[in-house]
Amino acid sequence: MKVSIELIDISQKEVLRDLLKNYLIEIHHGGDGDFPWLDTYWQKPNRHPFFIKADDSIAGFCLVNEHTLINTSGKNLSEFYIKPEFRSLGIGKQAAFLVWDKFPGPWEGRQIKENPKARTFWLKTKGEYTNNQFIETFMDNELWSGWIQTFDSSSKKS
Repeated sequence: MKVSIELIDISQKEVLRDLLKNYLIEIHHGGDGDFPWLDTYWQKPNRHPFFIKADDSIAGFCLVNEHTLINTSGKNLSEFYIKPEFRSLGIGKQAAFLVWDKFPGPWEGRQIKENPKARTFWLKTKGEYTNNQFIETFMDNELWSGWIQTFDSSSKKS
């Protein structure tokens, strides 16, 4: 299976909106699935929406921005979702590697404390990508409550 990332054109915004609803309902165990920053991904130059493709099928999405909490500059893989039927196939890992390679430099990734399963995935994936050359911090304040990993993809070790 060939994994790729594809920049999402604004004409496909509703497809992304539907995926975001499923993602948000899943991580928050309910709710309305509203993502208030969706339009900014076509309005601001430092935001990048991608479909994650497995062969020709949309397997998920990832959103990249520069809203970081630890790095003063860098990218943040802010939202990342693989549809249930595409999980456990290595697609998420391959897609993350493609995104980090696309934007060499400092990165930050976060997981809410209520989602330890996501943390497990990201520790393994970032560990493999960086040869465990990342820093993890736990933050619990008004800005964030959960884990944050930082690393530099321009000095990739794998």
